[in-house]
Amino acid sequence: MPMAPPEPAGSSAALEGAANKGLPVEASILAAIADGICVVSLDDECFLYTNPAFDAMFGYEPGELLGQHVSKVNAPGLLSPEATARAIHDAVRAQGRWDGDLLSLRKDGSTFRSYDTATLHEIGGWGRVLVAIQRDVGSVRGAEAELRLRGVYAATLLDHFPFPAWMKDPQGRFLAANQALAEAAGMADPDLLLGLADPGGLPADLAAHMRLGERRAIASARPTVRDCRVDQGCCVRWWEVFHTPIRLQDATIGVLGFARDVSDRQAATEALQERQRWLHAILDQLPVGVTLFDSQGHVVLDNASMRSFNDSDRIPSISRRQRPRWLARGADGTVLDPSQWPGARALRGESVRQGIEFEHRASDGSLRTVLVSAVPFHAGEGPMAVAVAVAQDISERKLAEAALRESEQQLRVIADHHPDGIFHIDREHRILYLNAPTLQWLSRALNRPGLCLDELRGRRVWEILGNTELSLDYRRHSEQVMRSGRPSSVEESVLVGGEPRTRLIVRTPVRDAAGEIVGLLGIARDISDRRQQELAHLQRLHEQRDALVSEVHHRIKNHLQGVLGLLRLRIDRHPDLREPLAEVMAQVQAIAGVYGLSERRGSAGAELVRIVGLVVQGSAAAVPLHFEPGAFEALQLREADAVPIALVINELLSNASKHLAVQDPERPVRITLDGDGRAMRIRVRNGPAWLPPDFDFAARRGIGTGLQLLGTLLPSRGASLSIRQEGDEVLAELLLHEPVVSAR
Repeated sequence: MPMAPPEPAGSSAALEGAANKGLPVEASILAAIADGICVVSLDDECFLYTNPAFDAMFGYEPGELLGQHVSKVNAPGLLSPEATARAIHDAVRAQGRWDGDLLSLRKDGSTFRSYDTATLHEIGGWGRVLVAIQRDVGSVRGAEAELRLRGVYAATLLDHFPFPAWMKDPQGRFLAANQALAEAAGMADPDLLLGLADPGGLPADLAAHMRLGERRAIASARPTVRDCRVDQGCCVRWWEVFHTPIRLQDATIGVLGFARDVSDRQAATEALQERQRWLHAILDQLPVGVTLFDSQGHVVLDNASMRSFNDSDRIPSISRRQRPRWLARGADGTVLDPSQWPGARALRGESVRQGIEFEHRASDGSLRTVLVSAVPFHAGEGPMAVAVAVAQDISERKLAEAALRESEQQLRVIADHHPDGIFHIDREHRILYLNAPTLQWLSRALNRPGLCLDELRGRRVWEILGNTELSLDYRRHSEQVMRSGRPSSVEESVLVGGEPRTRLIVRTPVRDAAGEIVGLLGIARDISDRRQQELAHLQRLHEQRDALVSEVHHRIKNHLQGVLGLLRLRIDRHPDLREPLAEVMAQVQAIAGVYGLSERRGSAGAELVRIVGLVVQGSAAAVPLHFEPGAFEALQLREADAVPIALVINELLSNASKHLAVQDPERPVRITLDGDGRAMRIRVRNGPAWLPPDFDFAARRGIGTGLQLLGTLLPSRGASLSIRQEGDEVLAELLLHEPVVSAR
């Protein structure tokens, strides 16, 4: 509606100014309209024009509102008058229009309801302005507008429901329906439903539940709500159907209803119920009692095991009937007050995770030991919402612990009377237990008579013995056992009271139930006397061996000399045999030379290379021998070992010659010497030759009598022999080192 800007003096002057400018028709129309009309500047939100109806509606004189801020006629409500004016102007700027119900303020301070329609216009001289039409809907003359307004509200409410909504008369005919219901019934326009009783497009189950709900709401004059299952062919849906009667004085004039698809909610409810069933099933299978209680101590949930302890609907600490059946004691043995029980402490927000032991008298009169713990749960930062208590029957465990303590006491008595020293340490090498012999040994070693376990428990051995070689060895061997997880046996020598003693210490790792190593157990035995006896016995064996070898090689040498004499006699009688027997005599002479070396009194030993050479020279092998002596003339054999070593070498050469598969002049039996001035390695190699399949010289398996004899001839220290297969050859290695050989 185009308008010329009136004069700013007042309403009458403005109209006269408008008439003078050639707009008598527009001015007359605005003045004659019964609704209040105003023009407001969008720049400063002040009145530019008000018609007589507007001035009269608010109780102002003509022109009195011009230049005033528009909020002057807004009553305070949820928003301030200024905020209400700003919200309306923002909506007009953004959308070009605003409609709404306002609480308006008259000049005398009274309020009334008005319905406003504000639109955006461009007027020459004023620019962009807001033109508002305002109707008083709070008086008799506004009743019709109020009814129309409420109709708009009702239609808007129905159309904006996200689910089907409707109104029916008592006969079941639709008075109103929204778009969602029309779509559910397969119709494009909800007006098509008006007057109908049962649209055919709705699912049959849903329509039946709607009719049933309508009848119940009308009959009871009370709202009804029910969930219904609707089979829609491809799937099953769940709907919540609500009906409420529409009452006028004492009569029901209709029914308001709505239906919404709650399939997702139903699925969630069923899933929750299924989880709850699983939760109850799991809780009932637990071997411990579990209960959930609220901030008042009332039981919300419990399992079968807990009900065997507490058949009340409240926790024992606040149940007068249950309290006498429970008894708990503090660390000092005094009886705990129920206010200190786990459930009561959880109600105060405390956590009792380690639990408190109770003596519990069951309903059948039996007495049990029950361990109870409780933990509170808070709703965010607020107070405790619920708490969980767990009760476990530990009667059997307590009996087992008592039996274990008794067993440990018996073992301690046995250990204290055992002649061997026994010690037990944890993973950090802290002493847990020492038996009486171990304490006595430490007392003597430290020269501290009367040393007791209480002084040492919890301390480490090196803290007691100091930074000594003994404590370092002890720590190293103990750590090795706990790191490897394997037992060990170690001999140690130590001065005790100025006397050297030898102890055998056996260490075994100790593991927990999970298999983790948590310490070790050690047994120490004094073997000094046994060691002396063993050394004396070994010395006697060496002396007997030396005497036996000396006698044997003396007799062999004499016999060899006798054999040479017989051969010479045979040559004298039969000169024609001189040449064949000369080689034999040379071999016998060489062997005799070996034994002669050990009888020389001018040196401490025999030259090793020479002995090997004599053995090679005297070998009666039927195959060629190849000898590589090397340059080790400086090494010599201990006198007592010369003959046994010579016999071993001779046996190796004999076996190498005897066990060739094929005699090949191009592959002689080879004997080589190799050393470094302190040791000698003698290798005898033959081939082609093969050891038996089950042969194992180190294990003494598959060897003959000759090789068994070699094991007895070898010295106990300073000599080792190995025989193995290498390709198509057999290699025998004799390693000699101190004290069997030494530099000359």
